[in-house]
Amino acid sequence: MLSHRFFDCIRADTQRCRASPLVGHAMSFVDEKADDDIGVQDIARAVRLSPRTLQYLFRRYLDTTPSDYLRRVRLDHAHRDLVAGDRTTTAVKTSPRAGGSRTPADLRCCIAKPTARVLI
Repeated sequence: MLSHRFFDCIRADTQRCRASPLVGHAMSFVDEKADDDIGVQDIARAVRLSPRTLQYLFRRYLDTTPSDYLRRVRLDHAHRDLVAGDRTTTAVKTSPRAGGSRTPADLRCCIAKPTARVLI
């Protein structure tokens, strides 16, 4: 289970995910492929929906977008690498797992601890 409260809320909301198995499949795809070079088109293709329909379903059932969910999953992966001391990822700004994140504020918004404490 992903560590951040955003994901805890999504994972705990099983009734909403059950209401749309397609969203659950899309989330699983993102969780598995987040380290690859994927985007909304790839996620939509994996669950056989148009990108617009996928966006609508994410907004309806999760109150977010597929691209924001992907970004948060990548930030969570980068956070875990930093906490684990993975020396192959030197900074969130340079990590491809950060999903285009360019500032410590992007990381702070997705973790419960201040960035300085995470990086120490």
